[in-house]
Amino acid sequence: MDGGLKLFGKPGKWPETLSDAHTRFLVRIETYIEESVKSQKNYILVTHADAVAAALKMFEHGNADVQDLDFCARLIAERNVALDAMAEDDMIYAQKWDIRTGAVKQEILEAEGGMAKYYEKQHLENVEEKAEAAATRRKARTKTDATFAQSLKTLAAGIPDEDDSDEEAEAEATPAPIESNTASKKASDKSNS
Repeated sequence: MDGGLKLFGKPGKWPETLSDAHTRFLVRIETYIEESVKSQKNYILVTHADAVAAALKMFEHGNADVQDLDFCARLIAERNVALDAMAEDDMIYAQKWDIRTGAVKQEILEAEGGMAKYYEKQHLENVEEKAEAAATRRKARTKTDATFAQSLKTLAAGIPDEDDSDEEAEAEATPAPIESNTASKKASDKSNS
């Protein structure tokens, strides 16, 4: 590019309710998760507090009561995906994720007895709603969406696999042979004589 800034997507629709904003955030995060699975690379998403809170609630199956998000609040969500199951990666938020947070004050609510099943059913209905919103969004993809997806693929292709980076780190850690600098040696010899 000519040094300009390239924006992806479309301006939001205003006014927007917090619920609509959370759906928009979660659909976008789901898109990145799908791209991550396709490229077999991990992504780091940088966003704002409302999106962190929305994601935490979904990854915790609706059981997270987010009370405060401090500066640089973060959420790390991990899961294992079998290579043969990658194409069937649907209902992302219904799956089991290992969650770690930082700078987040939260309470994970534990339901007892029959209420646990009730709350899980509510969560799955919410997951289906978000999956439908994501499917609708995929159908309305724009040229900039395609450009952005290609940019992600290009970036991911340039990131070495973990195994490759270990080999590169070893190569970088191996010192290169030291070559004598003849000019310095001659200058040193003259000063000693």
